[in-house]
Amino acid sequence: MKITTSENELIELLLEGSGNFYADGAYDSKKVLNTVVEKGYRPIVKKTKNAPGGFGSKKRDRVFSEEEYRHRNPHEGFWGAFTTWFGSTDPLFY
Repeated sequence: MKITTSENELIELLLEGSGNFYADGAYDSKKVLNTVVEKGYRPIVKKTKNAPGGFGSKKRDRVFSEEEYRHRNPHEGFWGAFTTWFGSTDPLFY
């Protein structure tokens, strides 16, 4: 699976932390999942047909639940509206 620019930016700017990391299937890659787990998060990432290997993928398989995955929708709606209103070129990671 090819890593896009947004995925590269995410894993470069992701700070150490804890809690859940919600993402859709676009972020189901070995590099992203491994980085998310290394930084201390629980990956609640939608599994794709060609799921990657690695310890991040194994952790995702253990903790993923469809009910918990639905919690990402309100956040996506908020950030979608935010970028529509203020533009998507704002450095939101800072």
